[in-house]
Amino acid sequence: MGSEFKYSEEANEKAKQDIQDYCLAYFDESVILADGFELGFLGCGYSYSGSYAIYNLGTCIEILMQRDGMSFDDAEEFIEYNVIGAFVGDRMPVFLVPMKELYEYQS
Repeated sequence: MGSEFKYSEEANEKAKQDIQDYCLAYFDESVILADGFELGFLGCGYSYSGSYAIYNLGTCIEILMQRDGMSFDDAEEFIEYNVIGAFVGDRMPVFLVPMKELYEYQS
């Protein structure tokens, strides 16, 4: 992906606390978070059926690559199968692929 993202446990732990504070203050308890991908968290969004946690898919892939030493292909497959593909409830997190990032990746 070629981003400037750098993973660290300390930053992830701080993000985890910030997300918990944010969700408790502004959203109900039924928002499902993707544990371990706190640094990819963008915020929450609403729809008719409730609120959802939203993550940047590219950043989540970068987390797997940096934290777990996966290749891009392995990280992409892992997240698609084990995170996005694992049903954990009706209000599962949403993984966003920003249009700008998609165009940069294809260039």
